Amino acid sequence: MFEIQKQTTVYRVSTDAQAEELIKNIKAENASCNVDSKIDHKNKKSKGEIVDEWCLVTVTVKYVD
Repeated sequence: MFEIQKQTTVYRVSTDAQAEELIKNIKAENASCNVDSKIDHKNKKSKGEIVDEWCLVTVTVKYVD
C-alpha cells in the first residue's frame, strides 16, 4: 500500500491578501498535518515597465500519523 508523505503545490494569486487567505484556508483544512508555506512576489516587465504582478504561493503539506 502507498501513502502520501508530503505534497507540494504551487498556486498563483493576484494579491498578498489572497495569498494569506489561501494559506489560512489550507491550514484549516489540514489541521492535523504540518503545513509550510512561502509567498514569492513576481512581475512581468515590458520595456522596463511592470505590466503584470502576481504572487506564487508554495504550500507543502506533510502528513503525519
